[in-house]
Amino acid sequence: LGARVSVGGGKQGYGVSLTSSKKNLDATFDILSDIVLHPTFPMDEFLRQRKLAIDGLKRQKSNPEAIATRVFNSRLFGKTHPLGIPDDGTEASLAALSIDDLKKNYDTYWKPNNAVLVFAGDISLDEAVALADTWLGKWEQGKIPNVAYLVVQPPAEHVIYLVDRPNAPQSQIRIGSLAPMRKTPDYYSLVAMNGMLGGSFASRVNINLREDKGYTYGARTAMSNNRDYGTWTATAGVHTRFTKESLVEFRKEIEGITGSAPVTDEELTGIKHMLTRSFSQNYESNGGVA
Repeated sequence: LGARVSVGGGKQGYGVSLTSSKKNLDATFDILSDIVLHPTFPMDEFLRQRKLAIDGLKRQKSNPEAIATRVFNSRLFGKTHPLGIPDDGTEASLAALSIDDLKKNYDTYWKPNNAVLVFAGDISLDEAVALADTWLGKWEQGKIPNVAYLVVQPPAEHVIYLVDRPNAPQSQIRIGSLAPMRKTPDYYSLVAMNGMLGGSFASRVNINLREDKGYTYGARTAMSNNRDYGTWTATAGVHTRFTKESLVEFRKEIEGITGSAPVTDEELTGIKHMLTRSFSQNYESNGGVA
């Protein structure tokens, strides 16, 4: 068929996607519908995938970047909060996972009234509706539990958490807190601010820590504004001997952009141009449109 069908998931939900030529779209959609409507959970494959996942978590124990990210999320949200638990779980949670858990999750949440269906490509609305009716028309609706994330309060004070790795050549730094959700009216202002602070190569933190100081190969900030929660983070892998100095410079830039070093007209104009030029790249492919 020359097509691709994939399944993925994360903190916000699941998804099944396909890429196909138009002449093979019907046959490929048949495969997608079989995955969505008739999943199977063979024991041998379940055990194999679970072992692979557990082995992956064990390897992360020697990966400072993975350690820093996991510790950051668990401290920000709490070890028992869904957002504080890694998407790929823990060794204990994976060991306790059963096929019955998978079936229960599918039976509870994989419903058409809990899903959206998007087409992008050389296809008309009538053709899309016909495909959906043919291959997903028998998908039965169901009652979906009302799930909401527990409210988390931002840290009340500055706290440094240290994971000691003797003789490590680099220190992985994670700084951050909660941020507004996607529906905030300040969303685009936050995007622009983040771009100037650390969201681009020419941003303040990267120019400071990489270009001027030479502490790191790259420093950045990120703003994640989701439907139910938001976070902002500043990250870098820095030379160990410059760990303290890097923290000082991060703090100077983070506090400075709203204080002693306000945004200049040149910076604001530059980030507007960058965001405007890069915006169209999001729609250069059918996958990006979808």
